[in-house]
Amino acid sequence: TSTNSNQTSDTTTNEEQPVVETPVTTVGEVSRESLFDGISGLSSHVIDTNGKVNEKKKLTVKNLLKQSEQKK
Repeated sequence: TSTNSNQTSDTTTNEEQPVVETPVTTVGEVSRESLFDGISGLSSHVIDTNGKVNEKKKLTVKNLLKQSEQKK
């Protein structure tokens, strides 16, 4: 009697890919002061109900208190 054995050969090769590392460059240090240096934005303006910035009104404690009283 003869025995047939099916053998599968794995033909995939595990080639090692070269790892390319990006060089690290330090440009400068970031501090809290440098983050806020020269910043401009909408922090002191009021945004109206339409989602638009109202540049005529400034965001003040008085405006905030007035808005919270109107909601009550």
